[in-house]
Amino acid sequence: MFATRTPRISSPARSDADIAAAAARALKWDAFLPDGAIDVTVSKGWVTLKGEVDWQYQKLDAERAVRRLTGGKGVTNLIVVTPKASPSDIKQKIEDALVGPHRATHRQSQLTSREAKSR
Repeated sequence: MFATRTPRISSPARSDADIAAAAARALKWDAFLPDGAIDVTVSKGWVTLKGEVDWQYQKLDAERAVRRLTGGKGVTNLIVVTPKASPSDIKQKIEDALVGPHRATHRQSQLTSREAKSR
């Protein structure tokens, strides 16, 4: 997975601690991001984001939220996208939706019956 690096045009001097606090506030106030999912570190004005989110849009939104902070020189986005749903779960939900509730219940009872026989 590649990290996104976004350089910025130079802005007024600001301490790393101040930039980190501003970045943490920006992330906390962002409605699209889960609280506490992203860690922020700042070194020589360069902001680094680390953590895990469920969706790609959350990763991009976190970067957008801190990219324009005064005093920041750039952003390295090391956030990992870890979806909660697996492709097989999604496939099963789609199949269940297409065949209707009666058929999905029947299929689930068949699966349960097979599991009981294999024990």
